Amino acid sequence: MNENNDSQEIQNLKNQLEIEKLKNELAQSKANANNSNNNNNNNSQQQSSTVVVTGGGGHGGQRQVTYCGIWSWVIGCCFFPCICCCPVDKKWV
Repeated sequence: MNENNDSQEIQNLKNQLEIEKLKNELAQSKANANNSNNNNNNNSQQQSSTVVVTGGGGHGGQRQVTYCGIWSWVIGCCFFPCICCCPVDKKWV
C-alpha cells in the first residue's frame, strides 16, 4: 500500500512540474511578445500570444504559437484592423 502511495505522489509531483513548466513558458512567451511590440515602437497595438499545447509530444516537445506576422499585417491593413486580437500566423516554438 505504501508503494502505491509513493507512486501516486511521484506522479502528482511530475504533473505539478509540467504545469509549472507550461506556466513559465507562457509567461516567457508573453514577455517576448511585449518586447517585440516595444521594439516596433507600436504602443497603440497590443500583441497577444495564444499557446496551443499539442498532445502526445509528437513534435519533440514543441508547441504551436500564433503571432502577428506578415499575413496578419496584410489582413489588418487591408480588411480587419482588429486582427491583433486573433492573429493568423503560426510557428513552432
